Amino acid sequence: MLLDDRATLLLDTTGIGLHKRGYRRLVGEAPLRETLAAAMLDLSRWTPDRPLWDPFCGSGTIAIEAALIGRGLPPGLNRRFACENWPRLAGAAWSELREAARRRSSPSLPERNQATDVSEEA
Repeated sequence: MLLDDRATLLLDTTGIGLHKRGYRRLVGEAPLRETLAAAMLDLSRWTPDRPLWDPFCGSGTIAIEAALIGRGLPPGLNRRFACENWPRLAGAAWSELREAARRRSSPSLPERNQATDVSEEA
């Protein structure tokens, strides 16, 4: 981008939108964006040592994000980023960092999360 006497180079390091965390393979009619669900949890009074119940879970995004947060798993751990294909950034470092993050995570939550919903019959 050129503006006045300055040139700005913008690089897409992520590829697909950051709201796509990499755990959802199939998308329903109106799933809540993962980043919005994480923000809702952050603004709520929920903490991993408290139970969570989502009685209208739909596709379960809030409960999934709560489980990831509660276990200490970073967002985007299961997705690929566009910059991983760049020659200077490609290599084993990505795998090593992901494995280190998995080792630091908890195997389970201290409290149980529950998510329920009513399925509509066709």
